[in-house]
Amino acid sequence: METTKPDYSAPASADELEALARRLRERNFEVVIVQDGEEAKAEVLRRIPDGATVNSGKSKTLEDAGLFTAMMESERFDFVRKRTSKMDRTTQGDEIRRIWASPDVMVNSAHAVTEAGQIVITSASGSQIGPVASGAGKLILVIGSQKIVPDLDAAFRRIKEQVFPYEDARLRETMGVPTRITRTLILDEDYRPGRTTIILVPQSLAIHGFEADQIGPAVIWSAVPLLLITFIAGLLMIRNLDPRLLLAAGLACTAFAVCLNADLTAAWSAANYYRTELLTGVGQSVALIGLVGCIILQGVFSGGLMKPQWILTFSAYFHTIRLFGGTTGAVYMGHFLADREKLHSNLLGLHVQSGSWITDANIRELAAGVYAKSSGMAAATGRAVGIMSGRLRLQAYTLSIIDGFYLVAWTCVIALLLVALLRKSPLYYGDLSAFQQAPAAPKALVPQEAKS
Repeated sequence: METTKPDYSAPASADELEALARRLRERNFEVVIVQDGEEAKAEVLRRIPDGATVNSGKSKTLEDAGLFTAMMESERFDFVRKRTSKMDRTTQGDEIRRIWASPDVMVNSAHAVTEAGQIVITSASGSQIGPVASGAGKLILVIGSQKIVPDLDAAFRRIKEQVFPYEDARLRETMGVPTRITRTLILDEDYRPGRTTIILVPQSLAIHGFEADQIGPAVIWSAVPLLLITFIAGLLMIRNLDPRLLLAAGLACTAFAVCLNADLTAAWSAANYYRTELLTGVGQSVALIGLVGCIILQGVFSGGLMKPQWILTFSAYFHTIRLFGGTTGAVYMGHFLADREKLHSNLLGLHVQSGSWITDANIRELAAGVYAKSSGMAAATGRAVGIMSGRLRLQAYTLSIIDGFYLVAWTCVIALLLVALLRKSPLYYGDLSAFQQAPAAPKALVPQEAKS
């Protein structure tokens, strides 16, 4: 009987991910569930101490999250791959082997993880097996939810049917050599609590913050009304509404939406964002229409759209500023959130210290709750500390996001002040029809270059 090949790229649901996290914690692994690759990268980099020696496997998961590039470019720690890439493997092979074998931190992924919490990693050379198993001081595994399988038999099938063909094709293309499966490691549990951190990535966020079955309602709720708003805004401009007013209204709407989002808590889910998602979409759409309206009118009455070469120059300048501004804003926001998270982590850490009766009482309560599924009181206490640190990280991350919302709100306020300083346009869109029907352009609208 013909069997259907499993979909090894299908992501797990949020409930399945939470169930796996519980089982991994029962095996003495610290577990953090993030929202996307960017957050996974931030979690990994935050766990690497300054000056530490760091090694990593070559993993598509790490590459997709931007981790491999970030580690290669970092000067904060010693990434051994960067150092050994400058060494001669023929004459310095033994030194390279020793450097790789015992880093302070090993960052890797896995090829499969069972629903029971067993982690499976395979290799051709075995260079990452030693540090993962015991050589590294700390181990960080970044695992996508699509790697969850029912049992070990399914894990080995995934490696054979999904992992091996991909890796073999990749190596043949990049290095001209095939690969082989020569060593396989199964991490059944962590002997020493606190050594291994597993970062689970949902991998199902085709739209950030939403599962696949939530995308439709989100699009209908936030995107469809924008079509009507677009026609209304265009109609208003044809009837000589000042586009500056549309730009100001859009900025004010966006600022109001992010202020509502500033009430964010760690318990929020995608449903909490439906209202502000619509409000933000309306604000951004109206602001963009007003901005483009102002720019086009500027091009018309300045003469910038009178000749093809001027149109190309005007358009190129506009798009260069648009793309550069968007990229600059995204990069700055990423750095801002990372810095604010560090600040909040340090501030929260000041109130969670060993010896404090509040901290000790919370740890005892948490340890009592996990004791039944731990190997002893020491293991339960270690897990309790891990749970508390996870809560602190989540709270710090939430506070940094709130700071980001306020930053956007203040940026909108500054933009509103700049809009108020814009001069009134000499003509509006309702005047363009008369302007086009005139036998000659008014002198006031013809630039000096055109007169000559």
